[in-house]
Amino acid sequence: MQMSLLGIFVVFVLGLLSPIFLGMIFSVTQKNYPKFEHKSTFEIETKNGDKIIGALPSFRDHIRVMIGNKPIFVNPNDIRNIKVVNSANKSK
Repeated sequence: MQMSLLGIFVVFVLGLLSPIFLGMIFSVTQKNYPKFEHKSTFEIETKNGDKIIGALPSFRDHIRVMIGNKPIFVNPNDIRNIKVVNSANKSK
């Protein structure tokens, strides 16, 4: 009887502590991605005539335009024209 109560207590304590250990493991293995710093600037013209100027860090099902630290999401089907305003790859 004494041993089974001790076993139940140990399982209970380990059950309470397991989220802490899992959190420690995932915090160590989680990657710290650097902040996106895009040097090229693009001008996007949408079909309704809006012009958005900013960096383009991602092309997937939408385009995320970074203006400073504020993202604006644009549907690729709404884009009429994209042109480079200021390129990071300057030839010397």
